[in-house]
Amino acid sequence: MRKEMKSLVKAELRNLALTTRHRLSLTQREMAELLSMSEHSYSEIEIGKTSCGTLTTLLLIQMQDDPREFLKRIEDRIGSLYETTAKTG
Repeated sequence: MRKEMKSLVKAELRNLALTTRHRLSLTQREMAELLSMSEHSYSEIEIGKTSCGTLTTLLLIQMQDDPREFLKRIEDRIGSLYETTAKTG
């Protein structure tokens, strides 16, 4: 179950990074600077090679117009994962 939750959160954070960068009309370099990280590290998040660390996650969430919306989506998706696991197992 933990592996599935980590994969889900990684995908959601990747999507959040991509949509945030697009919304702000930034290059990868500019987004990396905004997140206080290297362009290479940021690029690896976008391509799905790595997940966001704690600081990057917090910075991304605080860039949102309504951070609670993102957190609620994660909560709902993890809840669905629990329900699916309970039914199968």
